Amino acid sequence: MQSLLNKANKTHLIKEPFPHIIIEDALDLSFYEELSSKFPIDFFYKNCSPSENNIRKDLLHKDLILRDDIDKLWMDFVNYHSSNEFYREIINIFKNEIIQYYPSKFSNINEILDTESKNQLSTCVNTQVLEYSSVRGAHLDNMNKLFTGLFYLKHKDDFSTGGDLELFSWKKNISVNKKRLSINDIKMEDINFEKTIKYKPNTFLIFLNSLNSLHGVTPRSVTKSFRRMCVFTSKLPFSLDNPNILDRIKIKISKYSNHFV
Repeated sequence: MQSLLNKANKTHLIKEPFPHIIIEDALDLSFYEELSSKFPIDFFYKNCSPSENNIRKDLLHKDLILRDDIDKLWMDFVNYHSSNEFYREIINIFKNEIIQYYPSKFSNINEILDTESKNQLSTCVNTQVLEYSSVRGAHLDNMNKLFTGLFYLKHKDDFSTGGDLELFSWKKNISVNKKRLSINDIKMEDINFEKTIKYKPNTFLIFLNSLNSLHGVTPRSVTKSFRRMCVFTSKLPFSLDNPNILDRIKIKISKYSNHFV
């Protein structure tokens, strides 16, 4: 099975605004075209309402493996990219950054590998767009995720625009506690735009999750096409962010006073 990281190495690692890699033409073209043709789009057609506007729908790995209507090539692809073997490929690239970001959690690569993470590659779409809109603006992922990855499978007949990933950074005056409080309510005046990663076929990107890993999706034009992708997540049995007692007190005060301390 071809890995989405088959062409990647540490030289692809970009450290700002947070550690991430972008691999264009991640899979060999012939393999990608065959794989793309096996994308289980019929599942989503059957389970989406024609009135839904730009809504994300997921076929999780745990549900996909129970189905008997999924092509074997697609099944094998998802299984491999939900495996510990693929997880080790990711760790090999990001290990130094993980230790740098989370020294209290991991002091060496073995501690990272020994942590029981739940890795899965989900098959996903954003539904048709009835009104110009974004499926999700700037946000942070849950802090029990170590990585988030996206594999884009834009269909050759999809001529819509948008659906690109944008990366952001916090402005310098934003405190750690304000980041924690803003996790579900990011204000654009608190962040800076950094770069756009285009929604293009056969493009894979993955980033290390942290309170700095700000990202969002650009609005999509009106279209009947589904935005096809896979989403990789690696969930830990604990949160990567554990405020100390003083910070917890400050957070509680800030919630009630609307003043960040």
